[in-house]
Amino acid sequence: PMTFRALGGLKSADARLPPAGDDHGFTAFLTHQICEVVNQGGLAAGVFGLENIHYIMYVNAVNPAHEPSARPRRTQEERSRATRRSIHEAAMRCLQRSGYSGATMIRIAKEAGVTTGALQHHFADRRDLMLSVVREGYERLAAEVNGRLPHGGTLEERVDGAIDAMLAGYATAPAMAAYEIAFAMRDDEEFARQNLAIAAPSSAKLDQRWHELFSDVATSDDAKRTARRVVRSCVLGLLGSRATGLAMVDQDTVRGLKESVLHLLSPH
Repeated sequence: PMTFRALGGLKSADARLPPAGDDHGFTAFLTHQICEVVNQGGLAAGVFGLENIHYIMYVNAVNPAHEPSARPRRTQEERSRATRRSIHEAAMRCLQRSGYSGATMIRIAKEAGVTTGALQHHFADRRDLMLSVVREGYERLAAEVNGRLPHGGTLEERVDGAIDAMLAGYATAPAMAAYEIAFAMRDDEEFARQNLAIAAPSSAKLDQRWHELFSDVATSDDAKRTARRVVRSCVLGLLGSRATGLAMVDQDTVRGLKESVLHLLSPH
């Protein structure tokens, strides 16, 4: 009877539980309760009391008065998306450090902190992964450039801002990774077709935004598209030269590019 009275006191003590997260207070609380049980009912009661620790821990876990706001568990789709993101970022780092030939599935899996089996669960093979990285690279490139393009100013100011935006956008890691893959796979005709199809939506967005930026300029739409593609080709050449160590992107070169584009867009 003494044992059960002591255990009853232990169970009724949940109203005095310390706040959730107070590990020191909770440990002291348990120690005090078990000592009370031993004092009232002896060692055997203390053994039964120790078993009731599970009950107290359960109460502390489910009692709304002590439970902190629980962070909702991520869905399977959210976990899968996070893993794919981690793999993409790992692939970009490997491409930046080791180039296309060095960005193997094994290295990317190790960089991402996943097994090769988990990597292949998300991407059937290396080609599938690289195409996915290319797609993300072009999408993020378009978003980066569009976010940096100016929204007004003189023609010269808009040309300056547009070229600066493209230099910044094409120099980002996602864009550089996409072009590293595209260059490495340039002799693969099937990949080249897939690459063009993937790039088309992002290229169309940039063409549209460029057209809007210079909509008031009295030149043809073809001349405006030509100007943007001249900028793109020059920017890729400049960044490629910098990446290979052949040349730096110096201000004189950029200034010359801006003057050329300004001439293309100026009414004649």
